[in-house]
Amino acid sequence: RVPYDYEETARKIADSGLPAWLGMRLKIGR
Repeated sequence: RVPYDYEETARKIADSGLPAWLGMRLKIGR
């Protein structure tokens, strides 16, 4: 697997005001 910093992405999503489940979905997608 390719290392992926989903925590940083989650912060960006939170700053964008997007729902948290979207970040989790991206985490699973990666």
